[in-house]
Amino acid sequence: MKRLIAVIALLLCTSAVAQTVGPGPYYATPSWDQQLPSSTRFVALSNWGDGVQAVLDRETGLVWQRRPNSREETWQDASRICFEAFTGGRAGWKLPTLQDLMSLFVLGTTDALPAGHPFDGTLALAFWTSTQDKSASSNAYLVRRFPGSVSVSSTDRASPLGAPWCVRGGSNPDAQ
Repeated sequence: MKRLIAVIALLLCTSAVAQTVGPGPYYATPSWDQQLPSSTRFVALSNWGDGVQAVLDRETGLVWQRRPNSREETWQDASRICFEAFTGGRAGWKLPTLQDLMSLFVLGTTDALPAGHPFDGTLALAFWTSTQDKSASSNAYLVRRFPGSVSVSSTDRASPLGAPWCVRGGSNPDAQ
């Protein structure tokens, strides 16, 4: 019995070390209680198909498309694009919630994303979120990224003003 307890204690005390380069496993335990440096926060998922198509954020446990769609769409079309996405051979993509998308940004930095981030094609785009404005039923939140800042606005979902930046994981958009 003492041996069994010792083995269980050893298993509970053993921590997984995340890899930051190369193929998985990646151990995506979210760390919302701490700020990870960019060098260990983001893992480019090299085993998700030809080239790196997805990025794991170890701080939140979310998996992002490395390069978001750069075409401005209506909210409904952006939602459909994420729903139909098959990035890295994986389905299950969605528009991020406002909280999910805002978790990427570091305000006051040169490009509003953490230094050394692995994303491509994200500057000067506005991104739709799945978060709908409860005070204006035809609106959803749009996040615009500029060098050094981010703006959030409630925008008519029928306006073709935002691009989809699809994500896997995170909270349910219906809970917003």
